[in-house]
Amino acid sequence: IKQLEEHAFDGLGHLRLLYMDENQLEKLPEGLFSGLEELQILELQHNRIKEINDDQFVLCPMLRELNLSANMISTFNMSQLQSLNKLETLDIARNYLDEVFVTKYLRTLNAQENQISRIVMDQGDFFQLTHLNLSRNNIANINNIFKFRNLIELDVSYNELVTLDFVIFAFMKNLKDIKLNNNRLWILDN
Repeated sequence: IKQLEEHAFDGLGHLRLLYMDENQLEKLPEGLFSGLEELQILELQHNRIKEINDDQFVLCPMLRELNLSANMISTFNMSQLQSLNKLETLDIARNYLDEVFVTKYLRTLNAQENQISRIVMDQGDFFQLTHLNLSRNNIANINNIFKFRNLIELDVSYNELVTLDFVIFAFMKNLKDIKLNNNRLWILDN
């Protein structure tokens, strides 16, 4: 599939799973997912998508899993995901994003192999995130991740970290795995 028409899925209001991976999609037309109010899993990985419209997914309130990995996405206003309080898993790995936005409802976020240098967070302190993969990006500072108190796994390997204050991990009582390899760490504050 190379192209989809606007409202291509009209009349499929009870659709729960939609797999469109391994195609040649370059664009997602506005309104493509309107009417898919019961959609829970959307797989769009391994396409050629370059940008995501500002309100592309807001009409999918039941969305739990969204996979956009292995595309060419450089434009994606991720704050649109704030209204998706059921979204638990987001995979945006292997794209060209320069920042990542973390909502308080996400449990698993895979954003490896992008160009991310900035982590932006939803308002508040009650984040559900348990698994965070930010490996192979351009991140120089992770001192704001102390808000992710439920983290079990954190991968920030292959980044630009130079200093790290281990106090940020004191708030993460469930943390079992930390990957810091292949950074530029030489000063470890305590």
